[in-house]
Amino acid sequence: ARFVQQMQNDFGFRTGHYVNYTMLSPVNPENWREEWVNIDPSGQLNTGGEVWAYVSKVSRIQEMQAHAGPPRLAAWQPTLSYSDQLTAHPPWRYVDYDASTAGAGQFAPVIRTFAKSMKEERGYCHDGPVLSEGIHQWFYAGFCDSYAQTTRAWYAAIPNFQLGAPHLLSNDCGFLLDDVVKADNNNPAATDFVLANEILFGNVGHLLGVYQYEPPQTPSLQTLRSYFMIQQLQQYYANEPVEKILYFNGKDLVPIEKAIPEKSTERGMVYIRYTNGLEIRVNCNPKENWSVQSGGKNYLLPPNGWVAELPGKFLEYSAIVDGHRVDFVHGPQYSFFNANGRTTDFGPIKTSHAYVIRPEGKITQIIPVPQLAIEEVRLDLKSFRPDLVEKGIEIRPFGANGQPLHHTIADDGKLTFTTVGESERFHLSSGIDWKESE
Repeated sequence: ARFVQQMQNDFGFRTGHYVNYTMLSPVNPENWREEWVNIDPSGQLNTGGEVWAYVSKVSRIQEMQAHAGPPRLAAWQPTLSYSDQLTAHPPWRYVDYDASTAGAGQFAPVIRTFAKSMKEERGYCHDGPVLSEGIHQWFYAGFCDSYAQTTRAWYAAIPNFQLGAPHLLSNDCGFLLDDVVKADNNNPAATDFVLANEILFGNVGHLLGVYQYEPPQTPSLQTLRSYFMIQQLQQYYANEPVEKILYFNGKDLVPIEKAIPEKSTERGMVYIRYTNGLEIRVNCNPKENWSVQSGGKNYLLPPNGWVAELPGKFLEYSAIVDGHRVDFVHGPQYSFFNANGRTTDFGPIKTSHAYVIRPEGKITQIIPVPQLAIEEVRLDLKSFRPDLVEKGIEIRPFGANGQPLHHTIADDGKLTFTTVGESERFHLSSGIDWKESE
């Protein structure tokens, strides 16, 4: 409990319990009551398809919650709750056919009870978010805050329903867990698929590569992509109303009422505009590239590629440049560039690998993600630190004892230096006390 509270108080993490009031197991004699088990239409105890447990009576769920909630709150002071199964299945899976139970044979009591359970759960986690795993979260939009698998991978790329009322009432997370699992194996194509669908459906990010296993000491490039390609972008679309959704039919962008009859939705090439001005073009076609234009520039989107732009503030793309796929993020919090092992001139940086560049006070951090090789890197100072173009600058490996690296600055403000393999990041600045800055 002390560790959990330290994570919350010192590091700002939200922590909470896994809770599941929908299943009862006979191997847990303290909480097992056969009379609390749901009855299926044939009059038998309802297993819900599980081999290890039985489905709880909906009429008993709040009683179980009232028994378990206060001790958790007192001992752990949680700030979120993971209420499993509530959104995993449609309400009719939990219908109780016990004639002696109020609401027998109806699924309306299930919806009311589950919604009330999620509302009550906030009282046991200091009004923190209530998460629940499942593809039926739309029944409970406004009660379930996040972590829901919005659709199946084989469904058409049609986000109109999800980006309507549900999007304004909850922050759904990630995508179908089967696809999250595929991306756990440092699989670039699987990562592309999950990221593209998170963006298509307006979901916040799900960190990949850590779902089945403990977090690695050195995260893979795909894990880092799953963070940096979503973390900043999601802040511009989460809970933001959608102004327009259009589908590419091979010639024009058309609305849903035209796209479905002419089967344009099957192309999976979708344009989304949010009311804050954010424009997204995402290509969920598994085979074809999509040539698009955003902000007056041309982009070639590969399968599960995208470009997102909020004019004058934010630009992100995962697109084909000079014959290979690259990633680009440029925004106020950080910039992320991934050249996928081939020398690429992004404009702000020329590199063969992946870097995060972010401001931190007077310092600009240049972070290899991960550190792969020693290489020559070229930075356009005007993109990151225009104030340093006319000044004497230093670039050092992290650590107060790190010696300045040799660098050159061209007349156009392009700075060139060679990385050192043992450094986890580099600091760029001018006229500061380095010991105070570390």
